[in-house]
Amino acid sequence: PPPILGTFHMGERIQVGPMTYNVLESRWKPALKDDGTGKPPKERYLLVKLTATNGGGTTDRIPSFTIVNARGESYSEVTEGVQDVPNYLGIIRKVEPAQTEQGWIVFDAPVGAYQLMISDNGEPGSEKYARVDLPVSLE
Repeated sequence: PPPILGTFHMGERIQVGPMTYNVLESRWKPALKDDGTGKPPKERYLLVKLTATNGGGTTDRIPSFTIVNARGESYSEVTEGVQDVPNYLGIIRKVEPAQTEQGWIVFDAPVGAYQLMISDNGEPGSEKYARVDLPVSLE
């Protein structure tokens, strides 16, 4: 398993390298659009709202995220159909020094308890991660 910087709760400030994250909210949805149309999920959509603040002196990027359940099964972010999500964080996410970005990231996974894995953007194979517990809250 990758090195873990710590396990955090939603609402806590999480320092990962020069970036500071705060996971504000998570919700399970049967569709990305409120009217139920759009690309249907394989399982169910999990939307996670977060902020990312760049405390470094140079432009940095917000990495891709994964979620992991208690069995160790991981799910990567969804990148198709997400244009239907208001305030979607985007796929290419650069943050200027002293700036904060806020938005939603999207996963397609079976309903359950997960931990959001936040990478420090280290070299592949040597990354460190912070974990954030995501409670189950159905919409």
